[in-house]
Amino acid sequence: MENAAEQGIAIAAAMEGVERQWGNEFAGPHTLIENLRDHMFKPSLSTIITENSSVPSVSPSDLVTLAAKKMREYRVNSVVVMTGNMLQGILTSKDLVLRVVAQNLSPEVTLVEKVMTASPDCATLDTSILEALQSMHDRKYRHILVADRRGQIVACLDALQLTHTAISMVEGAYGANDVANTLVQKFWDSALALHPAEEYDWHSDESRTAASDSAEGKQTPPHVGNAFSF
Repeated sequence: MENAAEQGIAIAAAMEGVERQWGNEFAGPHTLIENLRDHMFKPSLSTIITENSSVPSVSPSDLVTLAAKKMREYRVNSVVVMTGNMLQGILTSKDLVLRVVAQNLSPEVTLVEKVMTASPDCATLDTSILEALQSMHDRKYRHILVADRRGQIVACLDALQLTHTAISMVEGAYGANDVANTLVQKFWDSALALHPAEEYDWHSDESRTAASDSAEGKQTPPHVGNAFSF
C-alpha cells in the first residue's frame, strides 16, 4: 500500500513529463493529454466524498492510545485533532510509528498534541484531483484534509484513494479504444517509472515547531487552499 501511494503521487509529475516525451512521437499529443486531464483529474474532490462521510477526531489533550483506538475503530490511518470546531492538527499511523514507537514514547502517557502535525492546511470540495496530487507530490505528503464552505472538515483523503479514482476514470473513459488505450498505457508506464523521493514524510522540524506553538495556545484557523502541511 505504501508503494502504491507513492506511485499515485508520482502520477501528477508524470502528467507534465509525458507530454514532453510524446511530443515528437504522436500527432496531436496535446489533445490526448487534455483528455487525460479531463477524465482523470478535472473532477473535484467532492466527487469522491460521500454525504455521510465521517472524520474521526480527538482532542490535543487526549492520549495517543485513544487516537490509535479510533483509527482501528473507523478502519482509517489518520485522525484529525480538534478543539471544539477548531482544527488543531492531524495524527496519522505513520506518526505513531515514527514519533511514538521509534522515539520510545509510551502511548499510554503521551498526549496527542506532542506528536501531531499542527495547523495543517486544507483543500476544499472544489479542489481538483490533479491539484491535490500535485500538491502531495510537490510537498511530499500522503494525506489531504478537505473542508466545506463553512470551514468544517468533511474528509481526510490519502494518495491511494486518489490514485484508484484516477485509474478508474481513465478505464471508464477510454473503454475498448485500442489506440487510446495504447497511449494511456504509455502514460501509466511513464508515471510508474518515476522514482519518488525515499522519504515522503511530513515529520519535519517545522511541523514539530508548529506542534509546540499549538501546545502554547497559538492557533491558526483552517486555511482553505491547495497546499497541505502534513
